[in-house]
Amino acid sequence: MNETLRRLKESGAIDGTGSAITENLNDPNGLFESMFTPGPSKLAPPGTHGAKEISLDLIDPWRDAEHDAQPFKPYSADKLAELAENIRQNGVISPVRLRLSPFEKGRYQILAGHNRVAASRLAGRKTIPAIIMQATDDEAKLILIDSNLYQRDHLLPSEKAWAYKMRLDTIKQQGKRTDLTSVQLAPKLSTEQIGEESGISKDQVKRYIRLTYLASPLLDMVDTEAIPFTAGVSISFLSHEAQQLLVTVMADNDVKSITRSQGEELKAFRDALDEETILRIFGKSKRGAAVPKPQSMKLQVDYAPAMVRRLAKDEVLQAQLRAVIDAYVQETMR
Repeated sequence: MNETLRRLKESGAIDGTGSAITENLNDPNGLFESMFTPGPSKLAPPGTHGAKEISLDLIDPWRDAEHDAQPFKPYSADKLAELAENIRQNGVISPVRLRLSPFEKGRYQILAGHNRVAASRLAGRKTIPAIIMQATDDEAKLILIDSNLYQRDHLLPSEKAWAYKMRLDTIKQQGKRTDLTSVQLAPKLSTEQIGEESGISKDQVKRYIRLTYLASPLLDMVDTEAIPFTAGVSISFLSHEAQQLLVTVMADNDVKSITRSQGEELKAFRDALDEETILRIFGKSKRGAAVPKPQSMKLQVDYAPAMVRRLAKDEVLQAQLRAVIDAYVQETMR
């Protein structure tokens, strides 16, 4: 998989700036081979080449029942116009990858090449060269995710967040391990695998996935850096109702950004967050009172050495213990 993606990136085959890969790749399952090897498509009639011209009017963006739209945002207007001009002069160098639409007979769904399709329409083309692939829903997701996640030079936090989440869900559905490292997050083996492929730690993968719990206005603010990444992770632990309240209070009081420390304070008050507390955290309270700090306490618990060794290695047990302690602290604060 990594070798496939490395050659994909170096060739520029996905974004249309390079030539298609023509050598056989280390792909024991054959999933990606038909993406890059010239020759008959799995769906093409015998004797024809894999790429053929497909009417742009018959092509739809990728979507499925779980995710209404792909997580990757289109090129900016300037970049799309630049790609369109390149297509006017040179045509589409690398065919897009499509599959038959699972939603409407006679139509196609994009697996790789959303921007090339959009730029071709902008350039006034009627058709685009495409390779029609047979792909299950899970295979389609992996092609979509990997062709963007590991090929684009720059991705927004929201794009990475939803890409990692979708990839994780797909891995889980394919029968990977389900032993949890956290009560909220994901299988350990899966996050480690994604982290290794992305060059980041499994914990950073989990932080990105936490961003998918943010309300859309807050996630947009993470993309624009009005909310730092770490603050976005902290705020993601607020309930949906608390996040909606936060968005409303910010809009009503012209609050344009959230600092890292403010994000931590919001998370600390997540079980008792109200409008007045939010205003105090942002220094907007008309009462002028300082934000009361949540009560803290230390618990001294003696464990047998064997239990301590088990607790140090068992992250599920750690999460369960934290939940018990949190419940105890909340009860004592009432």
